[in-house]
Amino acid sequence: MKRKNVIKGLSQEVEHGDAIDKLYHEYHYTGPEKIDKFLCENKSSHLCQQSIDNLTEIIDELGEDRVHQLLGLDGEPWITVCTVMNNAEAEERWEEIRMQLKKLWQKGSIAYYSRDVITRSAYIDDCDNILTEAVKQYGIWAMRNKSSLTVDPFFRKMENEGRYATPDIFLEVRNSLGRSHMIPTSDKDPSVLQGVFPCADDKRQYEMEDYLKALEEGVDWREYQEVRSLSTPDYGAHGSIKGHILHNPGKTIGDEWTPIADEQQVGPIMSGDSGRIDLVFKSETDERYLLVEVKPDKDGVDSAFGQVGRYKHQFLANTSLPHLSTTDIRLAIAAPDFYDAHQRIAKEWDIELIQVN
Repeated sequence: MKRKNVIKGLSQEVEHGDAIDKLYHEYHYTGPEKIDKFLCENKSSHLCQQSIDNLTEIIDELGEDRVHQLLGLDGEPWITVCTVMNNAEAEERWEEIRMQLKKLWQKGSIAYYSRDVITRSAYIDDCDNILTEAVKQYGIWAMRNKSSLTVDPFFRKMENEGRYATPDIFLEVRNSLGRSHMIPTSDKDPSVLQGVFPCADDKRQYEMEDYLKALEEGVDWREYQEVRSLSTPDYGAHGSIKGHILHNPGKTIGDEWTPIADEQQVGPIMSGDSGRIDLVFKSETDERYLLVEVKPDKDGVDSAFGQVGRYKHQFLANTSLPHLSTTDIRLAIAAPDFYDAHQRIAKEWDIELIQVN
């Protein structure tokens, strides 16, 4: 496993990029404690003359407040976004997240951010593999968290293939700069890892965007709620498809739709004639609704046609809006793939098919 860290390239995106690079060089060379002492006490006896000259130049250019932030001295986290190489979807999502990170840095909410480009394979028995060890730490972090978090199935141990499966793009949060700090050794503290996204607890799933939005609003990410986040925990391929639709409406269902519910109960429970609609959306322009049924494989799509038809009428029966009719309810089925016959049936029955890989 190779990781290509591109923090130097990112530093050139912002003003004073060269000074930021020099600061992090000094960070690794002298350590944050000595730089902090230099900032607070303006004493230089503990530093070599070259470091004194470098830090004086950096502070003059960046200002003490920005240097303070870049060192994370007030608890600002370091963010690393990991993307699988040669993955177009991860690349596109990274471009969107990078803009969020840049704004958070300019606002002073994070110390700094970087990107790691990783290869796909992370073998379970490869003790020298950085990502293999990192995934183990993700699991330890989740188990130690008081909120009963889990990183499954986003980071899965695939015994039959002898490797770990990771998302195409994920985010790490640390309270110290430097990847080596994340791996537990005799001189490093594994608690430096503060989070990995996506993750989930028994209530909901936390995406990268949820964490960044919580940072932007200055609230605890575990308490942050937004309508587009899943309110009902859903794992595996089924949950991944739902999450992809919620976070990429423009590419999947259209920007006019706003999510209002997931796993919405419809039909009388006591009679057994009930079900749960995977995703419910409302039009931003008028009183129309979109019901989406998710299937993790195309073999399950056959039953989905019957489900969405039944859910339409149950949804109408449950609603308190008597003026709604069947023409106000749109239906969609989301799956990784479809048979040719599915396309023909969908056209005949006016059901939208959403292909989510």
